[in-house]
Amino acid sequence: MNSRAALALALSTVLCGLLLPFAPVLVNDPVLSWPKDPARPESSLALLVPYRPLSLDVRLPCATLRPAKADTVVFASHRPDDAHGAARGLTVLAGAGNVRITSDGAALYQGGAPGGDCVLRIRANTTETVVELDGDRLTAAHRDPPQVSAFATTLEPAAASGLSAVAHTDARFESSPALLKMLLLATQVLLLGGCLFLLWRGDSRRRRRWLPRRPGWLDGVMLIVLGAWAVAGPMTDDDGFYAAMARAAADTGYVGNYYHWFNVTEAPFSLLQQLLTPWVQLSQAPLWLRLPSLVAAFGTWLVLSRGVLPRLTERQPRILTAAVLLCWLLPYGIGVRPEPWVALGSASVLALVLRALAHGRAFPLGVAAALAGLCAAITPSGLVAFTPFLGLARPLSRLLKARRGGLLVLACASTGLLAVFADTSLGAALEATRVHGEIGPALAWHEEIVRYFFLLDEGSMGSFARRFPVLLALGLLLLLPVLRLRIRNRVSDTLPPLAAAAGPGIALAAGLGLLWLAPSKWTHHFGSLTALATVVTALVLAELPAALRLAGYTWRGGLALTAGSAALVALAMAGPNTWYGYSQFGVDPKLPSILANPLLWLGIGLVLAWCWRDLLPAPRLILVLGLVTSLLLTVGTFALATWRLRDSWSMAKENFRHVAGQSCGMADEVSTLTYQRLTPQHSVPSPGGAPSPPPEEQPVWGTFGRLGGPGHEWFTGEVLTPWHALPALGPGQDISVQLAGKLNGGNTAAVHFGHQGRVLSEQTVTDVQDSPDWRETGLRPPPGATQVRVKLRDGTVGAGGWLATTAPRLRSAHPLLALLGPDRPVMIDWQLSLAFPCLRAARVSHGLTEAPEYVLVPRIRDRCKRYGAACLPFGVPGIAREEPQGGSFLPAHQAAAARPELPTRFAGLPERSRRMGDDWGALIRYDYPFDGHGYRLELRERVMAGWEWGWRQPIVPSLEKQRERYANN
Repeated sequence: MNSRAALALALSTVLCGLLLPFAPVLVNDPVLSWPKDPARPESSLALLVPYRPLSLDVRLPCATLRPAKADTVVFASHRPDDAHGAARGLTVLAGAGNVRITSDGAALYQGGAPGGDCVLRIRANTTETVVELDGDRLTAAHRDPPQVSAFATTLEPAAASGLSAVAHTDARFESSPALLKMLLLATQVLLLGGCLFLLWRGDSRRRRRWLPRRPGWLDGVMLIVLGAWAVAGPMTDDDGFYAAMARAAADTGYVGNYYHWFNVTEAPFSLLQQLLTPWVQLSQAPLWLRLPSLVAAFGTWLVLSRGVLPRLTERQPRILTAAVLLCWLLPYGIGVRPEPWVALGSASVLALVLRALAHGRAFPLGVAAALAGLCAAITPSGLVAFTPFLGLARPLSRLLKARRGGLLVLACASTGLLAVFADTSLGAALEATRVHGEIGPALAWHEEIVRYFFLLDEGSMGSFARRFPVLLALGLLLLLPVLRLRIRNRVSDTLPPLAAAAGPGIALAAGLGLLWLAPSKWTHHFGSLTALATVVTALVLAELPAALRLAGYTWRGGLALTAGSAALVALAMAGPNTWYGYSQFGVDPKLPSILANPLLWLGIGLVLAWCWRDLLPAPRLILVLGLVTSLLLTVGTFALATWRLRDSWSMAKENFRHVAGQSCGMADEVSTLTYQRLTPQHSVPSPGGAPSPPPEEQPVWGTFGRLGGPGHEWFTGEVLTPWHALPALGPGQDISVQLAGKLNGGNTAAVHFGHQGRVLSEQTVTDVQDSPDWRETGLRPPPGATQVRVKLRDGTVGAGGWLATTAPRLRSAHPLLALLGPDRPVMIDWQLSLAFPCLRAARVSHGLTEAPEYVLVPRIRDRCKRYGAACLPFGVPGIAREEPQGGSFLPAHQAAAARPELPTRFAGLPERSRRMGDDWGALIRYDYPFDGHGYRLELRERVMAGWEWGWRQPIVPSLEKQRERYANN
């Protein structure tokens, strides 16, 4: 290999990659012109995201500034009666001879209405806001442009003639490479190919097989288990989020956040969503979206079993490796999140590095470096893919010194720059990082302990299935250097046990350290360590008894390690059996408490040690037994849940229906409801009531305040509603009763169905809640029933011991899809996005949000104890509609004059979940005062240098910062 040519090629590759972020790009410059008909302006929605335009030019003929009524809204960049919009937007009020202009919450101009034929002009850009009259400047203020969610006026169209507004939305993230950048990209690809060619040319030509093992029975088992998990397994965190981002990228040309953060780009970590975008366009069925991660998970197994284990040890613990890998993949690996791809990438990098060392070749190292660079463009934890180079640094340095290919290998890692900056710029990436950091979550490296708080919490991020592999890997990783040092001091002439685990162990430790740099501290990031942790865990467990003997451990040390192993397994089993979102349906939230008792595991270990007459194998036996138990519990949990949910909604049933082409997910199970009051056959006054009224104006019977005046809750006794006439029920109809208060602990509610005053059937209504909130129950009457009433029995004394009911009503159900259809724009909150694949999500593109007609929000709780916001019921109000979160649908939320929640019913809701107060979610209708078609949209382009960005959108303090300020005060 010509060293000078290699040096020049490597430096050119790196330099070209470093120039890519600075190369010019073509950015979209959308221009909104209102109104469409200048002679008859009509108010129109214009939901800008980000909320402030790059420039706004409003022209008001003086004739429009002379209405008779004072404070007439001549022009507003928001709904005229929206106080929040007035505090952030532009408002022009006129009448009774006066004109008043406010922008961004500050008074901009106030004076008399000008006479004659003139034009008042308001120009706002990123540096100042100016008011002019026929070109003469009246006033100016150095302020940000006002927020825009509408072009509105309360003037009649004829009186508003001549009003106009032109806005340039902020769509700078919608970019494509300019000509110079395209040339750099082509050059970079050629240079990378040249680096790999030189590395290949400098190696031996002897062919070697890459996959030395044929498929076996264990491969089939892994494929069956992973395939079944893809069908029936739970959702992973952010499945809906990533699917929505990939879907929206087809409209914008870049991967934005879609829900919040002002829809800024996800660069520099958006490679996976870019690859998923065409995949999502083919289908949005959950099983289809899981197939890539299934391929990545099975690919990880193939790489580990073919390319890693044979290189590290002659006695390959393949069954143990498969079990450990499943223990990682089932809770972390099958979904839409990027961690399975990082796991596959890091496994492949490790295999390539080992291959290079085994054959003394540099070309596999170049491929490994290029692959690691691509992994770094997937997610912040993708940097884990570089750690095998660190773990095997000593032999690698000798190889590269001999082959003289170090710079070429380093240059191959510039694939990360190519993937990140192919169609985005440095300015865009820096601005996105700023927005992410200011809004959050963005925790510092020294707050990494928060990740372990979540891991040991009682929410879905701290489930036993997530705890066990992490705690097992951490425990063995801490034990590995101790054993290695003790063995090294005692054995020097043979290859000691655990030598093969040293390099992967260093890589795993480095990977755990790299997680400290991630700004968010969720436990799903542990999934990036799947491959490295599997190798270390399997190798250490396989050789642990022999290593303990060589390390000189006696029965005392063996007993201490046995007790430590028992405590580790018990700590993992103390975690809840909770899973994300709707995957909790049909799942018992707690494991048997005996499994969390370390004495149980210690006793098992000691009994097995007594049977073997040797204490040193006991730690491994306990850990392997815990591993098998965790796997069986994980698989058994969802096998049992699938059986329990055979008559209701489940992920497995939905996926089977998708395969048959007959499913629209949860939408098939949700119905909208309408109600009809029943006629009471006599009058029965209510002796009490409830602290809060029911959702609609209805008569209430209850025991709250029965004695001693309002607020008294100590009464015990019975309350009966009058009989109500029961009509014949048609398809999709039942009887609805709304209840509030305590429905357990001595309190009961029953619905009587009767005929001519005689009770034919009594149906008891129960749940486990003790809540003042109203909840609804639907019941079917028995044959022959012509009357219905409700009976309450209050048998609980003390505060909160009351209960209340409304009159029974006739309830009719209508399919949700009949209302929403495939064409109405709907805002589907990210927790629900995966479950409603047939609905059309409202688009966010060109700096605008399409006005959703309906909004779907979830109603499932994630139960945990610590760390603030993570313990709140998710979905209400939702980050997509919160200003401190930069919610993309905040303008729509504010522009809606009314946001009524429509009653719905989820036919697939398991009875157990209903009794716990969970539900599918809520359907909210957005009623806008005017439509969003009153302007013209023109798409323009302009060139921006890669380092250029200019004005930055102002950010309202995030919810996390608001909570911190409140706590500090």
